[in-house]
This record gives sequence, C-alpha cells and structure tokens, in this order.
Amino acid sequence: MLNVTVVIPTLNPNEKIFDVVTHSRSLGFNRVIIVNDGSREDKNYIFERLAAEFDCEVLTHEINRGKGRALKTAMEHFLAAPKGDVGIVTLDDDGQHTAKDTVNVAKALVDEPDKLVLGVRDFNSPNVPPKSKFGNKLTAFFMRFLCGVKVSDTQTGLRAFGLSSIPAFIKVSGERFEYETNMLLATKDNGIGIKEVVIDTVYIENNSGTHFHPIRDSLMIYKQLFAYIGSAVASALIEYGLFTILTLTLPIGDRKALIYVSKFISRFFSSLFNFFANKKFVFGNDGATLPVALKYYALCIVQTLLSSEITAFISKFFKAEIMMTVCNFVTDCFLALFSYRIQRSWVFAKKQNKKEK
Repeated sequence: MLNVTVVIPTLNPNEKIFDVVTHSRSLGFNRVIIVNDGSREDKNYIFERLAAEFDCEVLTHEINRGKGRALKTAMEHFLAAPKGDVGIVTLDDDGQHTAKDTVNVAKALVDEPDKLVLGVRDFNSPNVPPKSKFGNKLTAFFMRFLCGVKVSDTQTGLRAFGLSSIPAFIKVSGERFEYETNMLLATKDNGIGIKEVVIDTVYIENNSGTHFHPIRDSLMIYKQLFAYIGSAVASALIEYGLFTILTLTLPIGDRKALIYVSKFISRFFSSLFNFFANKKFVFGNDGATLPVALKYYALCIVQTLLSSEITAFISKFFKAEIMMTVCNFVTDCFLALFSYRIQRSWVFAKKQNKKEK
C-alpha cells in the first residue's frame, strides 16, 4: 500500500473517472479525495457512486470555483486529517495519467517528502497538440528566465507534495489554472525543492476535454508580469518625459554629465512611483517599507548607473539630441527583464517559512 492520498479535482466528469479511481485502488492507493467543483446536476449520480461504491471522500463546491480552489479545498481537508499518509498526489479525471506514472510520482514523494514532485511530459513528442506545446514552452521559458524557477512542464496535473509543504501551498494566490503556475513560483519563495519524473505524453481526444481557456487563463497566469509591465510603462512615461525636458533645457555643456544628471533626477521621481506601485499592486508585499525600500534603491542605483553608461556609449553614434531618449528607452527595456527577476526574488520577496504550524 502506498501511503499517499490521491486527489482528483473535477468539473462535469464522465464515467472515465470510475476507471481512474479503480486503477488508483489497484495500484495500492488506499485513500481517494474527489472535489466536485460545481458540476451540473445531471452529474450527481457520478459523485454518489464514487462515495457509495468506490469509498471516495467527495468534497463539493456548490458553484464552479476553479481548479486552484478545488486543490486548496482538498489540501485543507487532508491537512485536517492526514490519516497516516505522507502527502498528496493530484490526478486529472480523464485517465490522462498512466498507472505506472502515478506510482512513480508517488514513490518519488515517499523518498523525498519535502519536495514538490512533478510528472513532466515531453513536449517535443509528435502527439502533443500545438496549443499545449506552445503554451507550456512559453510559460516554462518565462518562469526560468524571469523568475528563476526551472521546470519543463508548467501545467502538468500529475503532482505530489508532502505534509510539510501543504500549509505554504494553501496560501498561494490563484483560484483557477493560474494557481498551478503560482504554486511553482511559490517553491522558490518557500525553499521547496522540485523533483521531475518523466511521464508518458498522453492526450485524450487531442485534449478536447480540457477546461483550460487559452486567452483567459493565460492572462491570469501572466497577471503579475503584466502588472509589472503596466507599472513600468507608467513609470517610464514619468521618467522619459522628465529626461527629455532636462536634456533639452539644463545648461550643462558636457554630454555625458548632462545624461547623468538628467537620468538621476528623472529616475528619482519615477522610481518613487514605481516602488510603491510594485510593492502594493504587483508583488503584494505587505512588509515594512524601509528595509524593502533600501533593497529597491540599491538595485535602482546599480540599474541607473548601467543604464546611463550604456546610453552614453550608444548615443555617441547619433547626432540628434532626441536620440539620447531613444537609446535610453531601448537600454531600460533590456535591463527591465533582469530587474523583474531581482525584484521578485529579492527586493519584494515574501519571508515565509517552509514548514508552518
């Protein structure tokens, strides 16, 4: 018997879910938690059978609240009464995950219960639908490059995690598909390691049954990044407006000195706006302002020096004064990518303990 609990969040399932539960039982999983995430009334018979005939613990949302909330509901239920199990393994309801893969992921958790274990697919496989291939590869790239979290399959539903990690995962923001991405980001904030287990790439009917909405859910997944970009754009309007006015009006003859003075004055005012916008609206950091501000401005000074040096070097190749603003804009766009990662992982990082009581 595997002392890991199976969790299956589901919305309007068909009778394939009976096979998923049956296979789970045959593999040695003694406990199965089903979360009915606001399914239609004509699906009630499925949940009644799951409880009565398959001895599943069925938790119900009266309305659809999203996969993220369904997972949190299951985690809260499990945490209240683990019944001797070391953790949870989450499955999709359509039989997408094979018996062998489920067991391998669960066993990996038993061996390393403090880690988040992911069953990862090979997206170079020819049977992967283009929508899934593009979405996963794009998200994996952004997570690795901008957030420093290296995973090869960001949307896998086959995941396992132990008791020590569950309190941190319950607190992760997100109610729908964005939760699974936020969960991965939370591993870095909470010092939780990630272990990948390669699984078969199986898509049922070309993944037509998925409840993932590409536009809506992708926007939610990248919500923090879009908020960061919005804050940066607003700050840029302040900065470049001031920078242009100052470079055209300050009575400083030396070109490099003019750039430095204009840059620091304009950056001072734009950074005040950017700091408070990022702290409150982008990264949701509710810690004390002073220590966060010290880190923010340490980064800001370094970034401003780099921007000024690069702008001064590039602008030497152009005669028009306005080109200093253009060169400055291009330079800052490049540096902003690195700044996002540093702000997220250091400046505005939330201090949390991995094991919370």
